[in-house]
Amino acid sequence: MASLLAFVVWLPVDPEWDRLLAGGAQAAFAFVLGPVWRIVTASIVAEVASELLDTEIYHLWVTRVTARYQWLRVLTSNAISVPVDSLIFCWGAFGGVLPEVVVWSIFWSNVLVKGAITLISLPGIYLVPERD
Repeated sequence: MASLLAFVVWLPVDPEWDRLLAGGAQAAFAFVLGPVWRIVTASIVAEVASELLDTEIYHLWVTRVTARYQWLRVLTSNAISVPVDSLIFCWGAFGGVLPEVVVWSIFWSNVLVKGAITLISLPGIYLVPERD
């Protein structure tokens, strides 16, 4: 991922975008994607933390609430882990670099998109047989 982001920042800018941004497109792009290792580290930390949290919530639901309603287990665990993932990633990758309002905007966009994907893909959990 670090190599890919570094490569993307290195590529020449689209002339149309550069014209629209008065010659500053490449600098703006490099500013956001330039701190490659910070973005990669934030991504890894967010993934590990949110997956561990997701697994624990799912497990607690099965052991303390009910083993039925698999869709509700997934929905509950994702409702907690998705915002945590987005919070860690957004602030780890962009906090202190971009304005707070922009970081919060990225956070809410992430939560909304991931939440929508959760809802759309929820029926798919029944395509995978559960193990006892």
